[in-house]
Amino acid sequence: MPVRDARPRTPAPSLAGPALELAPPPRERVYLEITPAAAHELRTHVAGLNIDRWWLRYTIKGGGCTGFQNKLDIEAAPPGDDDFEFVVDGIRCVVLEWQRPYARGTRIDFGAVDGNRGFIVTFPQSRCPQNAAGKSITDEFEQRAAHDRAAQQK
Repeated sequence: MPVRDARPRTPAPSLAGPALELAPPPRERVYLEITPAAAHELRTHVAGLNIDRWWLRYTIKGGGCTGFQNKLDIEAAPPGDDDFEFVVDGIRCVVLEWQRPYARGTRIDFGAVDGNRGFIVTFPQSRCPQNAAGKSITDEFEQRAAHDRAAQQK
């Protein structure tokens, strides 16, 4: 009959060590600011459209008196490969990947200006007069737009 060791057994040491807590993922920079008034108006508008999932697309186009025009669209289609998706206060947003650096700092509000109610977009790049930096950005927009048009025609 085998002899048993009567000493109390201690559990074998764990190779994994103590449970590790994972650090939260790094926070992505917020590219757009959406005011509470604009967020409320967006949600109210989309509720009337009966769309389950939607994204707010912000697009910067060349043109206008400052060299830039802002465009807001509600999209039901998921973002594509050329898009950068992020969330601002629960609202899924999309910008074209190459427009990320230009979109940074944009503020979207809703209110009245000169008796007209609507979205008010403050684009920080448009505050500067048309200068060498503004011209190079406008040139890039025009080149990208021409490239996109050529790709769609193929």
